[in-house]
Amino acid sequence: MIVPKNPLRSSLHLGAWAPHDGSPTSCSIGHPARRFIAHGPLFVEDFMGSRIVHYGLDEHYRLRTLRNAGYTVDNCNSLSEFKWVLYSGGRADAVAFTEADGAAPLTAMSLARHRRSPLVLFQGWMPHYQEKDFNLVVPMLTAPENWLGDIAGLIGKTRQLVRDSQEMRARSHLLREETSALLTRTFQEMERAHRERQINRDFKVDFLRPAKGAHSFGIVQETNGFLAALSPAALREFRSMMKRSAYPSGTALFSRGQLPHDVWFIFAGAVKLAVDAADGRRFILHIARAGEFLGLPSAFACSAHQMTAEAGLHCDVGCARTIEFLDFLERFPEAFRAAALELGRSYNQTCTRLRTVGVNLRVQARLAGLLLEWAERGIDSERGTEIHLGLTQEEIGQCIGTTRESVTRILHDLQQRHIVEVKGPTLTIFNRAALENCAGGDIDE
Repeated sequence: MIVPKNPLRSSLHLGAWAPHDGSPTSCSIGHPARRFIAHGPLFVEDFMGSRIVHYGLDEHYRLRTLRNAGYTVDNCNSLSEFKWVLYSGGRADAVAFTEADGAAPLTAMSLARHRRSPLVLFQGWMPHYQEKDFNLVVPMLTAPENWLGDIAGLIGKTRQLVRDSQEMRARSHLLREETSALLTRTFQEMERAHRERQINRDFKVDFLRPAKGAHSFGIVQETNGFLAALSPAALREFRSMMKRSAYPSGTALFSRGQLPHDVWFIFAGAVKLAVDAADGRRFILHIARAGEFLGLPSAFACSAHQMTAEAGLHCDVGCARTIEFLDFLERFPEAFRAAALELGRSYNQTCTRLRTVGVNLRVQARLAGLLLEWAERGIDSERGTEIHLGLTQEEIGQCIGTTRESVTRILHDLQQRHIVEVKGPTLTIFNRAALENCAGGDIDE
């Protein structure tokens, strides 16, 4: 038997039938319920009732053989009859053609392919149809037990392909539904996130706006380390907890020895943190700017304040009860981590100030180191680094443990050497390298 090279029929020769009881192979047809295909688990009873549409003149009684094997066979002798039977009688499991003189029935073959039915060719004595156009070719004088098994295998494989295709379409449909649902949820989440960002942005603009009367210098930014670390829910809680007020310059927020009943947060302006000696002298440890906490170390340690906080400019400061603030940190871990970072940063700033003042014995080196420390928060411009002092020369002297006269003299000397320039509250550093030399080298060493 000739089996053309076609993916669908490359392994269709499944052998002869044998009785189900395992006795030697029999050439008789018999009832299909008692036969099976020898080369695979495809039982003939699986194909009982399979429908085969035949086109052409059956001169060798193959249709009777098919009917005896349990197939339903519709025979058509004309194209119109073939078309009507093919489209009105349901799906055809196979379409058989008996070779005749003349050209191949291309129209009938095209209709069968459109119905996705496998094509079987029963060859005549003088083959002249193109074998490659068919899924199975049965030459003349082929034993019925052979080509019946091949047809059964062809139908079985075709059905399996149809089932696989249906399962694939079902999975594809399910995948499309899942993808559509996922895209819908994604778009909904994106819209919700966009609305939340918009609400949060509007909230931050209102939240970060300084109170009436507060100094516009040093307004806390949205990118502030503590605020940027908070989730929207934590930020709303922080806002509702903070009682904001504007304080004029010189107002004491808390004094040394007071218990830490409150925690403060600067929204705008600056606050001086100082230690007062018994003889009236004052040493300013740090100038807290917008975005910094006040009283945080005492709140964590549950001990009295060790310094005095005094408004250096008209500032906008929020105040929260210490108990409420600590409870807020427990409920929002991201706020706790951000507060711990603020505490570490405050410790590093204190160490830097003590190193600047304690290590350098020369007053000029102390002042140069202080200016370099403030330059880290300055604004770079074409002329140099601009620093908004916001302090009198006497207060600058209190930052480095010297007098106002010494500060005036050293600043005048630095201006004469074109290292810095002082205009009102703004100091501009022209030559940073020269200022570092005045400080005795890199102050971070």
